[in-house]
Amino acid sequence: MWFRTKVVGVTFDGRQRFVRRCRRGEKLIIRRDRDNTKSGHAIEVCRRNGTRLGYIRDELAAAVCERLGDDPTLEGKVLARTGGRWRWFRRQPAGLNILVWAKGHKPSRRELAEADSR
Repeated sequence: MWFRTKVVGVTFDGRQRFVRRCRRGEKLIIRRDRDNTKSGHAIEVCRRNGTRLGYIRDELAAAVCERLGDDPTLEGKVLARTGGRWRWFRRQPAGLNILVWAKGHKPSRRELAEADSR
């Protein structure tokens, strides 16, 4: 199982400066956030050093937990960084498009190439 998604919550808690440093192809840590009070299914997206970048949207996180169990083991990588440009004297928020897969079920090279080209 694998899917593409956007990371949500990237504009909170000063995360923009870390999101702007992410590069295409960078490997990510994707894990449950059991301490999250807003969602019972929260799955956080972090850089390899543990810096939280945001979350997988709640509806998708709930579906992942339903399919893979309450404690899914996931891996991921950055497909693209979006936004973050200056416009009318203000920097627009940056975002991340990521690819996520269940550990041990990494997409084939062909599937990765297809996901990168979208």
